[in-house]
Amino acid sequence: MYKKFILELSAATLSDHASRGASNERATVSNTPALNLTFGTTSHADADNQKATVTITRRSALIALASITTTPMLVDADAQTTALTPTPSDSEGPFYPTDWSGDIDGDLITVNGKRYNDGTSLLLTGRVLSATGSPIAGARIEIWQVDATGKYRHPNDDGEGPFKRGFQGFGRVESDGSGAYRFRTIKPIAYRGRPAHIHIRVAASGFRELTTQVYFAGENKERSGFGGFSKERDKLTVSAAPLRGANAEAKLTATFDLVLLKA
Repeated sequence: MYKKFILELSAATLSDHASRGASNERATVSNTPALNLTFGTTSHADADNQKATVTITRRSALIALASITTTPMLVDADAQTTALTPTPSDSEGPFYPTDWSGDIDGDLITVNGKRYNDGTSLLLTGRVLSATGSPIAGARIEIWQVDATGKYRHPNDDGEGPFKRGFQGFGRVESDGSGAYRFRTIKPIAYRGRPAHIHIRVAASGFRELTTQVYFAGENKERSGFGGFSKERDKLTVSAAPLRGANAEAKLTATFDLVLLKA
């Protein structure tokens, strides 16, 4: 439904301003659909054209017209949707997983039924959204990161070392009907000048694929010397808060929403 707000400037309104004017300069306003002003002249009623004219001062006309600029003329309220800022992309890095077979679920700290107890457990949650704020269901979200020793599960780093130590190393989930996703992992540590971070890749039908990283407040300064990372790191930084309760799934929790652009 369209909600329209229309400001009508009438001859009567201008006449009211005219009665207060002090200048001898004259303006003529026609009651035709177009608003025509002629300064410095005085017009009379024209019976042939059926035009009615109003004589007002220049000053009063300008005051009346200036008031139009502060009032909406036509607004489609339903079209005014608050746009979300798309999540900035960031470097994929050299350790994107090469083999997504086997155990690749969203619980990175449970391998073969055993709990990984090194490091500080973290519940990472969020929603996948469009730029208009609509939830995106069925999006594929992947994460990969170092274990508690600062090593990736990758052939070019520590191979299967993290997995053998009980850490899955990477995982993949799909967003639900509300766009929500969740991973249980550990809060990564800094390594080789890189601050603690988790790599994320998101793919959804009809949207641009996003590869980015999430960082942690108070420890997101780059010391690696590599200049290819996002310049908008503040928008990729989350705060990790303690999870309370004896049955808490992890020691910390953080929320990171992912906003995608249309393809």
